[in-house]
Amino acid sequence: MAGESFAKTGIDGVVLRNTGTYGSPTLVEITLVRDVNFGLPWDFGDASSRATPIKLYEAVQGDLAISVVVRADDVDAGFQALFDAAMQKGAKLDLLVLDGPVTEEGAAGVRAHFKPSLTGQAQAIGDVQYCTFDLKAGYHTDGVPKIVDVGAESALTYTSF
Repeated sequence: MAGESFAKTGIDGVVLRNTGTYGSPTLVEITLVRDVNFGLPWDFGDASSRATPIKLYEAVQGDLAISVVVRADDVDAGFQALFDAAMQKGAKLDLLVLDGPVTEEGAAGVRAHFKPSLTGQAQAIGDVQYCTFDLKAGYHTDGVPKIVDVGAESALTYTSF
């Protein structure tokens, strides 16, 4: 679909968990994800000089901030991986978050080792239970966070931030 203009829909986005190795990933979709909120707010350093009385800034560090709302299910492997990692202080998951299917040329997103934090679990009497997980990029020896682009034949291209 490269070169064709169309509206991207939220339902087409995916969250994939790597169950293989970092260098040879086996990507499995976490199918119980309902909502994803993706953000990359930057911290700015003051880059001012006497050339202008206007303050000048430069982006120095970004906070890769992603939250996912997932239906609670005691036997679903994707939900359990998020829940279990959130319950363990040092656990991280190698996740790929895309704005379209991994099979769709032009889909884009990020890959990182994320530390899930369980920030809410709705248990209203008339509702189905959902958990909200905030995902923060964490240090891992396998690699740092990357920008991901899906090319022809589902080829993934990784670019540094």
